[in-house]
Amino acid sequence: MPYAPRTTPIVASLCFLAVTGGYETFGFWWVRGPDQNPSSLRIDPTAERSRTTSLRIDPTISARTSALRVVPIEIAQKRGIQQVGEALARTEQQVITLPKRQPTLTERAAVLAAKGRYQEAIPLYQQALQANPKATEALAGWGRVLLELGREADARDKFLAVLALNPRDAAAQVNLGVACYRTGDIDRAIQAYQAALAISPRLANAHFNLGMAQSHRGELEAAIASYQTAIKLRPQFREAWNNLGLLYEALGDLERAEQAFRAALGKPVPGGREPEAGYALAHYNLGRLYEKRAAYDAAIREFQTAVRQQPNFPEAYLNLGNVRLLRSQLKGTPELDAAIEAFRKAIALRQGLYPLAYENLAIALSFKGDKPAALAAYRTAFDQYEGASADTFENLLTTLADETQFLIGNELTRSDNPGNLRPVNQTATKPGTDRLLELLERYAGLPEALKEQPDVRYCAGRAYITVGEAEAARNELRRGLELAEGRDASARELLHALEATMAPPP
Repeated sequence: MPYAPRTTPIVASLCFLAVTGGYETFGFWWVRGPDQNPSSLRIDPTAERSRTTSLRIDPTISARTSALRVVPIEIAQKRGIQQVGEALARTEQQVITLPKRQPTLTERAAVLAAKGRYQEAIPLYQQALQANPKATEALAGWGRVLLELGREADARDKFLAVLALNPRDAAAQVNLGVACYRTGDIDRAIQAYQAALAISPRLANAHFNLGMAQSHRGELEAAIASYQTAIKLRPQFREAWNNLGLLYEALGDLERAEQAFRAALGKPVPGGREPEAGYALAHYNLGRLYEKRAAYDAAIREFQTAVRQQPNFPEAYLNLGNVRLLRSQLKGTPELDAAIEAFRKAIALRQGLYPLAYENLAIALSFKGDKPAALAAYRTAFDQYEGASADTFENLLTTLADETQFLIGNELTRSDNPGNLRPVNQTATKPGTDRLLELLERYAGLPEALKEQPDVRYCAGRAYITVGEAEAARNELRRGLELAEGRDASARELLHALEATMAPPP
């Protein structure tokens, strides 16, 4: 049955607002509208439609994230871990106090590691272990360096070696838990944190890390208790206050969430000013709460404070753009261009690798009436997601049909991100491939004239690849190449790789 565009009512305020993905607003709103490497193809026409599609991650993406260590959605999807707030579990660090005597190899390595010179520290740890294979301080220091370099499996082995020599090393248990958590082995991480606390119950970092792992498993009340214990042990533990606020938000207690975020900011200095060394992430979360309450002026102030305190904060720029876009359409404010500028700033801070910002930029460009630029932005987003985002494809269809109901949000709203926590009153969404299949049926019913754009055909081709529909993908890519008069190099490469996959074995 041909798809019929829906008639969308024009209203002046938010029509439907729901909490999704754990902590953030997810707006379904109506307003007055105005080179991937093809070797990553995974075509299996006989596959179960509900299978998940893992993303191939650019190995340099960790260097492109914000300095606040917020794990981006691309890594969260790959590893199945959450990326909210202070999402990286905290290691137990070695206290460096150089003696007056000549420092040992391990002490010299620790100094280098403290300065971020990890590669230079490793040979010194190795030399220390060659001299004494049972040097647990060298093993532990090497493990922490490996964690900083993103080599979690190797780090885990080092901490296990420490524990084999000294089973009651609480710090090694904490760091083992961190290594396991970062690889997605949540159960093993919890075991390690609990073992550390059995040895040393007053380790605030262990309680904090345990709260994160419990949150991941959906044990929100237990996680709250863990964060509260961490705060009792360390009252100024702002990261614990911040994550506690996120859990209250997930439980729908926005008043307590706001109190926790404000506690994370600490006491203001005399005169009502915040200390110079502020906590940008808490401002970011306060901004989100104000956005939920449609207090857009207050939300923008918080996001602006966040980026002033932490200029390399692409997630805050994304939300700043979201609020400006939302307000421009619902309140008629002349700030659509400012929203576009904020999205582009977020993209620049990620060195061009930020699919969600490209998607929201596409929505803003749709309202601006620049459909070709919007379609190009959707294509970039879809490419960076490797065609695996149903939300992105749904927004593209909305732009194509000249409708005005979009799904807009940030990392914490994505229904296709398995790492996001879900509020207790929200059911799970359909698997991404199931949604993509439904959306592709909707796409097939659109008038052909709406689809006659190279970028549209390319995105549809990638979507068909994701669900295992190789023949349909080939048809879309071929048509896209015809529309581009053969000048679409990435579409041509993708088509060649697809056809090679479809070819019968010799």
